[in-house]
Amino acid sequence: MEARTQRVRHHLRRPHASRRRPLENEPPLTPFIGHTPVNPDLAAGRARVVILAPTTGGVGAVPSVGEQMAALRAAGSVVVVVSPDRDARSQMGRNVVDSAKRAVAAQAGHRQATPELDRVAALWR
Repeated sequence: MEARTQRVRHHLRRPHASRRRPLENEPPLTPFIGHTPVNPDLAAGRARVVILAPTTGGVGAVPSVGEQMAALRAAGSVVVVVSPDRDARSQMGRNVVDSAKRAVAAQAGHRQATPELDRVAALWR
């Protein structure tokens, strides 16, 4: 378990996707467009996709993460979505940029990370 945790932590410390060099035989990444909070459609065509979604609902013309995940799966991608659980959402509150709640929200997210580790790691097994 410790080796797997270290690999995931290593991936989390990697440079932001828009600044990293493409892997061999990997098409270049599309620059960040910013049309949804998560932009999973930018991963279209990838075999494996991990979506880190701070919110999962859709608003107006913006589809929900579930709808976007379904589209990726329909195109053949294996998708794992990690979004705040009930505890993390309650710690964040309605104003997700409230700096007074940042520490407790981060701690709730850290607690949630351990159970999510197996689901995310399974994508690469």
